[in-house]
Amino acid sequence: MREALESLTPAERKQLMEARKKAMEAPEVVEARQKEEAARKAMREAVKAATLKADPTLGPVLDKLEAAMKANKPHPPIEE
Repeated sequence: MREALESLTPAERKQLMEARKKAMEAPEVVEARQKEEAARKAMREAVKAATLKADPTLGPVLDKLEAAMKANKPHPPIEE
């Protein structure tokens, strides 16, 4: 996306960023984002369960990985 944004003029980028900021607050966008987050969480949980089913001894390894990921969780990306 960043490369595509470089094809725009500074005025176009500014106009787009302002419109995107407003769009991100629209109820349908907020709802879609919440659904996306719920789907991602369900996917992570399904993969974890399937991994543990394939190899139950990996429980502590997955817990360690999850703790490290939470500790290093990046900040939400800045909207462009």
